[in-house]
Amino acid sequence: MGVGVLNGGVLQRGHNGSLGEIGALPEIGWNAAPGHLVDDPDAESSEQAVAALIAAARSGDANAADRIRRFLGAITLGAATVALAFDPELVVVGGGFSRADDLVREPVQHALDTLCPMPPRVASSTLGEDAVALGAVRVALDHVEAQLA
Repeated sequence: MGVGVLNGGVLQRGHNGSLGEIGALPEIGWNAAPGHLVDDPDAESSEQAVAALIAAARSGDANAADRIRRFLGAITLGAATVALAFDPELVVVGGGFSRADDLVREPVQHALDTLCPMPPRVASSTLGEDAVALGAVRVALDHVEAQLA
């Protein structure tokens, strides 16, 4: 898990290219957050397991809803930390979890409203699981375009 920071439509990378790697701080809790969703986040089937968990929560499964609440509780401290550091207009939930907008956006917005004096708006990405791959392609294209200029 990580953060991408756009300023004026330009991806910010930081001096060493590690801007947004807030999840590296164990105190933020992002390393442990996926474990709230599935027992083995590194398993090849973890994406399917998360999709099943989302479906179960939507159908009223209290255990599934509790796992998602614990996951969101683990990620919101980091999201609030980034929001306080960068004062963004918008926080976008991306990756596979963006398909659970109905379960995610409101609790994340509530947490940011509680933790941040001037909270950003929260939305879910329309790119879903393709966001990381598309972002990598964009970075590569930016590099090629800069070399050709």
